[in-house]
This record gives sequence, C-alpha cells and structure tokens, in this order.
Amino acid sequence: EYFITRWTYEDQDDPPKKTVRTIHTDKTFQIIAKNMFNQKNPDIKEIYGRIVYFGNSSYITAIEWKDFILDVDGCLDRAISLRNSIDDYSMCMKP
Repeated sequence: EYFITRWTYEDQDDPPKKTVRTIHTDKTFQIIAKNMFNQKNPDIKEIYGRIVYFGNSSYITAIEWKDFILDVDGCLDRAISLRNSIDDYSMCMKP
C-alpha cells in the first residue's frame, strides 16, 4: 500500500467495474521512476480526471511479491518480452 494502491471505476460501455493500480513513482529511486511510464507510444485514457495507462507502459514493471510467487515463470517471461522490445521505450540511464 506504500508503492502500489488501487482504485475502481465504472465504464458505462464495458461493465463490470475496473480496478486500476496506481504506482507511486515518487516513492522510489529516481532512476527507477524515470524508467516507468516511459513507453514511446502508450495506450492511455483519461478516467475521472486521471491518466490511466494500459498494457506494458513501463520498461520497469512493478510486481507485488505475492503475485511474483504465484507466477514466477510468467513474470520472467514478461521481463524477457520487455527486454526484446526495448526500442519501444525511452530509456533513462542516469537519474
């Protein structure tokens, strides 16, 4: 709850309620924060006055420990997939 929080919204055209994760990039190292939400052409939508990113919008993905333990192979596969699509992201090498 320190780094990742959640909120819900209702989309009239696509029920049921959707849950959105908020990643608090201000609570991590600057070099990590700069490599999150750095996709060159992100799929975004404004919902309730907030910008919501869809898909793999960050080169560095925030995974909760409980989710990692439940699907280690899936998390590693996603990391490899991101590595193979590095050109889709604006990389920051210095804080």
